[in-house]
Amino acid sequence: PRAPYECSAYSIKLVFSGQLPKLKPEALLLWQAQARDISGSEDRAIYGLPAESGVLLLDVPAGSDAAKAGLLKDDVVISCNSKNATTVADLRAIADQAAGHKLALAVMRRQKPMTLELNDYTYVVRENQWKTEFKTIPVAAADVVLAKVSFGGAELSKGAVDLLIDGKIDCNRGPTFANGVDTGKYRFDLGEVNGVARVNTYASGNTHARQSFTLYCSSAAADPGWNVADTTMFTPMITVDSRGDRTEYEATSICRSAGKPLGSFRWLVWAASPTMGEIGGQNTTFEEMQV
Repeated sequence: PRAPYECSAYSIKLVFSGQLPKLKPEALLLWQAQARDISGSEDRAIYGLPAESGVLLLDVPAGSDAAKAGLLKDDVVISCNSKNATTVADLRAIADQAAGHKLALAVMRRQKPMTLELNDYTYVVRENQWKTEFKTIPVAAADVVLAKVSFGGAELSKGAVDLLIDGKIDCNRGPTFANGVDTGKYRFDLGEVNGVARVNTYASGNTHARQSFTLYCSSAAADPGWNVADTTMFTPMITVDSRGDRTEYEATSICRSAGKPLGSFRWLVWAASPTMGEIGGQNTTFEEMQV
């Protein structure tokens, strides 16, 4: 549905005085760190940048891929593999294209240029098809997936979670959260801590096949709950955002450099978000999730 909506709530009137402050871009996950796009002349002056562009590291947790590469809080990445890094989305795309190979970073640190290398990181492989004949990311048989599946954060509007592990992909039958819901989560319990080589996710339904989620992992012995922001329980792995190509089916595979495993975990959580920015932004119709 689109605006205008019928509404029985009380109307309100907002009044502003003076000039509204310009909001900074939102913080996003990048190499397991928090980062945002550089915005405006103030940022350029503070960080001594050659232009009003780049990606600012807001928080770099110890043990993250960013930290292992030597990145620090308040570093600004201005290019990667000789390509300008205007946004977090740019860096994600360059990393995915590099497919685990070395990333050469040009960084501004305390207004001085320096270079760093990122050699070990997670990245996303995508495959878009008009039929379910995936070649790069083939669908495995159902019996290879040993996981209990649940959902949280919101009620499902369609489908059952057991469809996510039956080894089948049929257009628009998988579980979906209602349009506009940005708190929906799917969770796997592998029963015990296991080495996870990669995580493949399949979706269908044309615009509903676009995927937007952040993968969180936990090695907790007992149920870690649903609060993925709790860093004592969950490790943020990577954000998948494929809101570009439009085909009937889409597969994504989360991999690590040199074919290394993503890590050893028992719990995996897909924290989903709408893939379209319009009012009532629609959610992905996930068909299959395989570990």
